[in-house]
Amino acid sequence: SFIPDAKEKILADLVDVKIYSLGARERGLDQRPDIKRRIKNMTEEILARVFITAFADSVPVSEDTLRQYYETHHDEFMGSGKVHARHIVVKTRGEAEELIGELKKGADFTELAKEHNIDSTKQSGGEIGWVVRGIMVKSFENALFALKPGDISPLVETFMGFHIIQAEDVQAGELPGFESVKNSIREKIAEARLRDLKDELIKKHPVTINKELLEKKSN
Repeated sequence: SFIPDAKEKILADLVDVKIYSLGARERGLDQRPDIKRRIKNMTEEILARVFITAFADSVPVSEDTLRQYYETHHDEFMGSGKVHARHIVVKTRGEAEELIGELKKGADFTELAKEHNIDSTKQSGGEIGWVVRGIMVKSFENALFALKPGDISPLVETFMGFHIIQAEDVQAGELPGFESVKNSIREKIAEARLRDLKDELIKKHPVTINKELLEKKSN
């Protein structure tokens, strides 16, 4: 399938490797301890890759197995959803607790944010917009995604100050179709089978790590 020029280049490279390797053997380089170790390591790496491939080919993952995994692991593929939110953020816990008290008495959340916020959302009444998981600090995210539409959070502390969060709308995560995640399911199953195989091999061939030698600093 190669064009003529490519064939000539590949052939020339193969000849070079063969010629130079013969030269190395003539000079006894293949008998050097460090070269022997490198050859042994390369051999073991090749054998390991071939073994893993042969194992995967010998135990194919059927379509039924993929679908069964999908149907019983919806939580692994479900989208995280998003929350449309606004917040009030102030410097001190005392001020934040006073504002919570005002909200409980019926104060308007947006107006309080316009009056008290210490961040850039002051002018917009604490408007944050739609928030997905993974972009806010953990304490803020955990409180936010525990809310239902209209709920107001307990006090949340972050490096910015003390927050009160309001969820205006919540969109639940969606489950992607089977076809769109089928390849990732195949990889998950293959990885799980390989881990089981590794455990079996370790039982037959126990591994001992010399931690003292591993931690020893070279001069």
